[in-house]
Order: sequence, then structure tokens, then C-alpha cells
Amino acid sequence: MNKENTRLILRTTYLAIVVSVVLAVAKFTNYFFTNSMAIHASALDSLMDICVAFANFAAIKITLKKPNKKFPYGYDKIAALAAFLQVILIAFFAIHLIQECFERLFHPEAQMHNFGLAFAIIAFSIILNGVLILYQARVVKKTGSIVIKASMFHYETDLFTSVAIFLGVLSIWAFNVSWLDPIIGTGSALYLLISVVSLAKIALASILDMNDSKKTEKIRKILAENGVNLKDFYVRVLFSGTKLRVQILVNENAQIDKTKIEEIISGHFENSVTEFILQ
Repeated sequence: MNKENTRLILRTTYLAIVVSVVLAVAKFTNYFFTNSMAIHASALDSLMDICVAFANFAAIKITLKKPNKKFPYGYDKIAALAAFLQVILIAFFAIHLIQECFERLFHPEAQMHNFGLAFAIIAFSIILNGVLILYQARVVKKTGSIVIKASMFHYETDLFTSVAIFLGVLSIWAFNVSWLDPIIGTGSALYLLISVVSLAKIALASILDMNDSKKTEKIRKILAENGVNLKDFYVRVLFSGTKLRVQILVNENAQIDKTKIEEIISGHFENSVTEFILQ
């Protein structure tokens, strides 16, 4: 990974930590003054994001270490493990939140109040989340970092739930339907629980060295366009964090230009590692 990408990833991680702290403080303050179950759910999510942001920072620092004889492909799987940790935390949070929402739904003694403050802080959260997501998306496009992608997934979820909560609080205020508050909280939790499936697949694909069929087909097409005969070998692309790990499985009697193949792949994919394996 080049120095520019390294700086971008670290800067984005610092920014995520700051945003998580600011959002958590704002949302817990909002919950304290409004007694809203939906806002409580969003506040707990931001508190969890603080822990995850620090875990991501530690994971990134480890993955930036250079490969060595013991770890020839570097430490990118640490990043995938950090992403998978986020999946577990989100799932645990969502299940706990559903339980709390059901308790409020069937025991509605406490009611939401102070709607003006609720609207102001939720709007602030939406704007701050949106700015961070746009910045993270640019960094992911440039670096391919799985940790930043996982973090972005968190804030996309937070943005979605914040918008839903804003509309819900507006409905509660306008139509005086207090039961809607725990319903919105339950819906947000279910969305979190369902959405983590895609993130889990990405993280496990990297941990288990699964073949990336889309990138494999793309590389085969690039090689063919550059005059490489594909009959003598098989291409396999593995999920490997920020690096593109390409394996060329070569037949025993095949005559191929390894240098040419490696130059073609590295010319199209900056963070790529190509290895040739005799079948």
C-alpha cells in the first residue's frame, strides 16, 4: 500500500472516532431529555461505534506492517477479523434492542417529550453522518480498505435509522401516537440484524480465502485482451483485505510468460500480489 493510501485510511479512522464520540454524546443527551426509545436505540448504536472505531484503528495499524517470511501476504486478515467483530456486535445490539422495545410497547408508562430538542439533534446526526459517509466512500474507492468499508456500512445504517427516527418522532408529535416510538425502535433493530448478513459475507470471504468470481473474470478478460493464452492456466482471485491476491494455477508442461502476466495484472491493479502455483 502506498503512503497516500495509508494516510487516507488513518485519517478516515481518526475522523470516524471523533464523529462516533460526538454522535454518542449528542444522542445520549437527546435520550436523557426526551425519554425516547427510538433515540435510545440510536444512542446505543453510536456508543458501539466508538468501540468499533478504536478496534478498526488497531486493526489498520497492524495491517500496515510490511509482509515478512512468516506472513508473506501481510496482515490483511486482521482487518477482516475486525469487520467480522462488528457483525457480532451489531447482532448482539439488535437483539437486545428488540427486547427493550417490546418491554416499552407493553409497559408504556414512560412517554416521549421535549420534541424540539429531539428534532434538532436528530437533524444534526443526519448531517454529520452524511458528510462522513461521503468521505469514507471516496476513501474506499481509492484504497479498497475492507475496514473502512465496514465502518461506512455502520454509518450508512446509522443514517438510515436517523432518518426513520426523525420521521417517526415527527409522527408521534403530530398525531400523538406514543406506541409508535417502540415500533420504530424495533424496526431499526430488525434492519440492523438483517443488514449484517452482507457484511458477514465480505469478512468471511477474506478470512476463508474465497474466490472472487467477478474479479477473476475481469482479470481473465484483461489478460486475453493483452494476447495471453488462457488455455494453459487457471486464474483465481482471493478476497484479501486491501490487496488483490491473484493465483495463477499452471499446468506442468505449460509455457507461459510469468513476467508479462504479472506486469499486466499489476498495471491494472495497484495493490495486487500475483503468485504462480504448479498443478
